[in-house]
Amino acid sequence: MQMIQFMKNLGLMGAMLMIIANGPGPGSLENRKTSTTDGEN
Repeated sequence: MQMIQFMKNLGLMGAMLMIIANGPGPGSLENRKTSTTDGEN
């Protein structure tokens, strides 16, 4: 069980490192917010 938790944490740290290194890109909350409100106004 301890190995499973370690591997989960390692995967999450890798995903966070990818986001920090590359930025959120088009999936960011700011881009989603502006793209949905532009079509409705």
